[in-house]
Order: sequence, then C-alpha cells, then structure tokens
Amino acid sequence: MTESLNRKIARRYSKAVSNENFRSDGTLLATATVYDSTADLPTSGIERGAQGYVSSNQRLYIRGTGGWYNIATINNTPTINSVQTAGGDSSPFTLATDGSTTTVITITATDTEGFPITFSATTDVGFDSIATVSNDSSVFTITPLSEDSAGTATSGTLTFKASDGVNIASEVATFTIVFKVDNSAYTVFLVKGSGNNKTNDAAPTDAKSNTVTSSGTYNTAKSPYSRRSVIFRNDAAGTNYIRADAALDSLTSTTPDCTFEGWYYINSAGNTTFEALFGCNAANDGDNILIAAYKSNKLEIIYNKQTTQVSTKNIPVGEWFYLTVTLDSSDGLRAYINGQLYISDTVETLHAALSACDFLIGAEFDSNESVGNYLNGYVSDFRIYLFLIQII
Repeated sequence: MTESLNRKIARRYSKAVSNENFRSDGTLLATATVYDSTADLPTSGIERGAQGYVSSNQRLYIRGTGGWYNIATINNTPTINSVQTAGGDSSPFTLATDGSTTTVITITATDTEGFPITFSATTDVGFDSIATVSNDSSVFTITPLSEDSAGTATSGTLTFKASDGVNIASEVATFTIVFKVDNSAYTVFLVKGSGNNKTNDAAPTDAKSNTVTSSGTYNTAKSPYSRRSVIFRNDAAGTNYIRADAALDSLTSTTPDCTFEGWYYINSAGNTTFEALFGCNAANDGDNILIAAYKSNKLEIIYNKQTTQVSTKNIPVGEWFYLTVTLDSSDGLRAYINGQLYISDTVETLHAALSACDFLIGAEFDSNESVGNYLNGYVSDFRIYLFLIQII
C-alpha cells in the first residue's frame, strides 16, 4: 500500500520533533547523524538525502539511491609528530665538521582525512652558509659544508613542511656547526719533547708545525709529571734556548686575547742575573716586546717601551711551578704562578706588534738583538693560545 503524502510529512516532522531538529524560528534543520566510522553508516532503512557525519575521518556523507556519497571534507591541517634522527636526536642538531658526514632526519606526520602527505623544507641564510639539504619523501639528508667552503655563520634553521595539498604543517629545526670556538683553547704553539723514553736528546718540535730552532740538550728525566720528558733544559753554564719566529703570526687586532703558559723549574735561588722565562722581541723595534723573566727571586714582566712590572711575591725555586701570562684586550696584562696573581697592569694595545716578534723560550734578545739572558732551569709543555684563560 502506497504511503500518502500527508503520512510522509507527518512521519518526517515527527522524527524531526523527536530529534529536536528545529531552529528557533520553527524551520526544520537539515542535520547529520554522527557515526564513529564508515562501517557504521546504515545500509537499509535510511532515506535518500539523509546526512551522516563520520568522526573517524571527519567526513560528511549523504544518502543517495546507490548508497552513501562523500559530499564534503572538513580539511584539517596535517600534524607533524616528530622530527628526529634514527638515534632519537631532535633539534637542535649539531653537524659534523669533516665536510662529509651527513645527518639523516625522518619526519613523521599524519592527516586525519587520510590524504597523502608531501614533504619539503626551506632554508634560511644561516643554514645555507653551513650545509645543504635533500630529501626522499619524509627522509631528509643534511650534508655539512667543509671548513674551507662554509660561510661565517655557525648556525641556521630548516623549516620542515608537511602538506595534504591544501593545508601545510611546519616545524622549525636548528642546526649548528663549530669549526673553531671563539674563546676556546685554540693552540697556535705547543713545544713538545722528542726522544725515546726520556733518554734521547733529540731537538724539540712544535705540535702546531711552526718551525723551531734550538740550541742545547733538551730531553731529561726531570719533569713535573711521571714518565714525561722535559722539552727544555739549561744548565748553569749553558746557552740553551728554543726559538720559533712564527709562533705569533696569527695574533692580530681581531684576535687580541692570548695566553702564554708552561711549567718552569728555577735552579738558583737569589740569582741577581736577569734570566728570561720567555721573550718576544721585534727584530727591528725594541719597543714592541713582551718578556717574562726571573731576577732576585721575583717575577718580572717587561712590555711596551721597556715598561717593567715586578712582583712583590717570590717565585718558587727548586720546584716546578706553572706560569700563566695573559694579554686581555679589555683588562690588560696579568701574570699568574700556580693560579695566584703576581702581576696586573693595564697596557696599551700591543697585539699586532707582537705578531711580528721573534719568539724565544729560555732566553730573549738583548739590546744588540743577540740571543742572551739565558734561563738556568727547565721548561716543560710551553704553549701559546689565541684566547684568554680565565684564572679564578
């Protein structure tokens, strides 16, 4: 029996009333029934034109003659779940400094509508200065530039993107690379002993490949360490020294802070002879000097235009002590023995002048520009840093 039009209208309005599908003005709302998944969409007993919203994929469906039709997608932005290496490292990432070892990062992302996701990344200027990036879908390979080809930046960012074709999710990751850290232990000169188990008297060399010339016997069992050879020795009558003219070539006005340090052993107490611990003298300009010396049990530092500072405390004699002399572009000159401040003075800038100096350990150039004022003692592990050691 065919249902009458009045009965159809009555039944529909009765259902609308039971579902409270009315606006405030009394007109009927066209509402959708909410289903958890597409499997829950009814296959019978449902009228054409009925709407169903599926929460699992956030899609809206309408009932047609042949079944349910997806008529609209609520297009949400994809979600980036993680940006990390296979080892679980996440931003910030530290790049290798060898110019070849890559960092591989995988991006995981989801899209609630089930649309396929495409991945990309954009770089900033800093990143372009330190590395390159390529990707195969969600796997990104970051290749660092070598020290010779990298720019001046030490960090940069990649903005990773995940797109469903309409909306884009993004996440920023930071990358850093450090070939040489400012104010770090950047050694430009390190004298080391050469010999066989403290018995071979071979001449010392520089671990930083500066040319070193020397005079005298250099390896001995006397040392501040166990089973270590001493790199310099001068007996009472000797004229031994180590010379490295290029040791300070890299000292400039842009790298003004530097530190001289090493182990010393003074043989004679109360000696009134001026003995150089180390000396930096310009070959043709006696004003540009920096000399650390021992005289009458005191530490002396001589610098610009023969200015001399003398410590009030005695130098340890007959035992090893650690000498540190710092040049600070802001605070001037400091000299320490075993971490205790012996000399402090504000000096005019002499860093650029020192870059032209001839450098000696255990001696210095006298007024006739001849090597003299030899040290009666021992020196071990003397080095120069292009940075400032902070003594606390």
